[in-house]
Amino acid sequence: MSVESQPVEQVSQLPEGSTTVVHAEKAQKLIQKLGLKRVEGITRVAMRRAKNVLLIVNDPIVYKSSNNAYVVLGKVTVEDMAAQARAFSESQKKNGEAGEDAAVEEAAPAKEEPAKIEEAEEPVDESGVDAKDVELVMAQANVNRAKAVQALKENNSDVVNAIMSLTM
Repeated sequence: MSVESQPVEQVSQLPEGSTTVVHAEKAQKLIQKLGLKRVEGITRVAMRRAKNVLLIVNDPIVYKSSNNAYVVLGKVTVEDMAAQARAFSESQKKNGEAGEDAAVEEAAPAKEEPAKIEEAEEPVDESGVDAKDVELVMAQANVNRAKAVQALKENNSDVVNAIMSLTM
């Protein structure tokens, strides 16, 4: 069976002849030529990016290759989880909810701050690691100097693995 004779599903509810539909149909034909198999039953795809940013595709068209790589087609929306958490905490403060949960949440960061200050005051043994690597890990993983040095030592001064160990 040739690729041209296989049915191509409509990807969008746009009117016939729309350039978007034409491009989507061409993309699906090319994907079929590559030998990718369609995966049915997926209703939502979420891809996590750095700093709690999610890329969400609702009602995607998903294809899988033989080496477990996926091609996802659909409309992407961006969700910033950190911004949502801040908005939620601000709305709680505005509503004036001073329940036990809010008191516990406020007390926990206060306990963590002295520990962070103590870590920063302690001298860190940076022997065997490059100062530029430490700065890079600190900036990318958003951690203090002690954690950056520790991660670099654990990963034999491999910057990429150190950052990944701190962020994953």
